[in-house]
Parts: sequence; C-alpha cells; structure tokens
Amino acid sequence: MLGDAEELSDFEPCYYRGGGSRNRSLAVDGFAQDSVDGSLRLVIADFSGGNEIQTLNQTQAKALFAKLNAFCENTFSGRLQDEIDESTPAHSLALLLQQQRNPPKQLITKVDLAKYENAWRFLPNIVSQGAQKNFMVFSNYIQGD
Repeated sequence: MLGDAEELSDFEPCYYRGGGSRNRSLAVDGFAQDSVDGSLRLVIADFSGGNEIQTLNQTQAKALFAKLNAFCENTFSGRLQDEIDESTPAHSLALLLQQQRNPPKQLITKVDLAKYENAWRFLPNIVSQGAQKNFMVFSNYIQGD
C-alpha cells in the first residue's frame, strides 16, 4: 500500500523480533532508503494476518514504537550486529543504521588526529617519519611525558 502511494518506493521487508539490553523487546518490519536525500524510513507493523484494516490505539502504537526505538538504540551501541545472522535483511539494516550514525567519511582516525595535531604543533620532522612514529610522539604528548 505504501509502495503504491510512492511513500516507500524501495521498501525492503526486514522482519526481526528479538530481545535487547535491559530485557527490552526489539522489533522492525522493514525499511526504505531514500536515494535523493539518503534518509532512512523504518517500518514497524502489528499485522494479524487478516484482510481487514485495523487501527491501533495510542498505547499499542507507543509499545510498537518502543520496540523499534530499542532496535535502533541497540544497533547504535553496537550490541546488535553480533546477535543477528549475517544473511538476514535485519543485519543489513543494522549495518546501514550504524553507517548513517557514524559515516566513515566523517570519522577521524587516531593516526590522522596525531598527524594533524603534530603538524599544528609545527613538528613536520615527526609527521614525515610515518604513522607509527608520529602516533607514538602524539601519545607521549597527550600523556604528558
């Protein structure tokens, strides 16, 4: 239905139910990634298998959203990736969420940080000696040695 309305044109079913930290229930039913802006839409449903359209009350909707929210929190913390079978769409979704939370192109490695800091401290002779030597000098500097 949502695909027909062009709300979720690239919808991928991703049924996952499990337990997370603090004994919370985790759940997700699908997702769609918008290729235009890179946003990710997560879907959770309470499907009974019948043909009739059912409505949820506020309490039921909050409970479902809490399960989806717990899925996201456990994914962001890194606890969930090891528990989900790699061949499932849920594992792909967990990796996608992790990448969107911490995009690799926006991360600075400790080696890069050492290079930038030592260059800022006017130590080109150290920076040019290589990553390992540069990081050792930086590590000693931040430890106060």
